[in-house]
Parts: sequence; C-alpha cells; structure tokens
Amino acid sequence: MELFDKYLNNIENLLAPFGAKRFVYNRDKIAPITDKFELILQSDSAYELGGGNNKAVGLVTVTEKQFDSETIVYGKDLSEIKGDTSFAKIVILSLKDMENDEQKFFDLIKELEFVKYKYNVEGFMSRCSGITKREQVRVSKKALKKGLNFERIGNSFIKKYLEFENVKAVKIIYVTEPNVDYDSITETVEKIDVATRALNHILDNINLDCAHCNLKPICDEVDGMKELHMKTLKK
Repeated sequence: MELFDKYLNNIENLLAPFGAKRFVYNRDKIAPITDKFELILQSDSAYELGGGNNKAVGLVTVTEKQFDSETIVYGKDLSEIKGDTSFAKIVILSLKDMENDEQKFFDLIKELEFVKYKYNVEGFMSRCSGITKREQVRVSKKALKKGLNFERIGNSFIKKYLEFENVKAVKIIYVTEPNVDYDSITETVEKIDVATRALNHILDNINLDCAHCNLKPICDEVDGMKELHMKTLKK
C-alpha cells in the first residue's frame, strides 16, 4: 500500500535542505534494549530531547517502497548536544506486499506502533503521547559517558522491528537540527494519523456513507483510500 507515501515525501522534502549523517544497519553496534521502563531522574539527566518549550514529534509509519535499513541523523548527535533541544523521530517500515489482506495490514500497523511504548534503550527514557504525537526523551549522563549515540539506538530498534516477518527494512530518522520546520513535520504526522484512523474506519465497515462521514476529506486527499473503500464495500 502507498497510502502514506505522499506524506512521507513531504517530510523528506522538509529535511532535504539539511545535511544528513547516514549509518547502514549494523547488528553488531547496538545499545542495550529492555522491555522494562527505566526512570531517569532529572538530576541524572544530561538534557531532554524535546524538553521544555522545545518542539517534539514522533512517527511510526509504513510503506511498500524498497530501501536498505539505516539510521539517519539531521543535526547534532547525542554527544554534541549541550542542552534541551527540539526533536523529531521518524520510523519508516518497508513491508512485504499485503494488498490482498487489508485487515492484516492494519493490524500490523497497530502492532508496530506499540513497539515504541514497549521497548526502551538504557539511558534513553522516551515518553510518547498518542494524542499529541509528541515524543520526548530524557538522556542520562551515565549513558553518554558510555558512548550512547543515535547509530546504536537506531540499530537496536531496527533489529527489533525486523523480528516481524512482514517487515523487510527499517529507516529511522532522528532530527535535532534547530532550523527544521518542526511544526510542518507535526502537521504531516497528524495527517498520517488521521489517514490511519480512516483506514480503520473503512475496515471496520463503520458509516461507509461518504456523504455523512467526517473522514471524507482525508479519503479524498490520500491516493488509494477511495479504491480501498470501494473494494471493502464489494466484500
């Protein structure tokens, strides 16, 4: 499915003017990951990504585009950051062709979204909001001294996502560049969220009368959504 590719292109265009550091996936260079929540007190924290009045946004979404697994960093890496800063994390998952099973496709999206709530990197305490789409991170002083960086964190989560049989590749983008338009990224992330809810709406066969559906504008905007709607009606 290419339902979200239009929006992903928007995000890539927003980031294109800024230099990127790219790290090809290396399963031998990972940070410790756990399914237990780690509490980092403010006194033990070096800084917060997205802390205070800074911008913060997180996204996990899918595509059928093919690419190699990698971590991409726009802006300073963890060791270079000296204080609270704006932050964005974009996770793009390349999936196997699931065109003939839309429900399985949507169920997988929900399961993949849950990964960021369930797993944590030691010294990298993430707080996510499904409502506001903020993803804020407290980074510990101890972890920085041990060499924690975005490459190792990215590799850890890429490895975790690749455990899902329908995930072919993972691209994780970390953004700390202060001149990025975080508001526009957030706006695009919110549109992807609405499109995902519209997909759920269609697959659950709820109010399929377009004339009376408040999600009609997003279906009109997203390529492929109308076709999926008609396909669901036929079923």
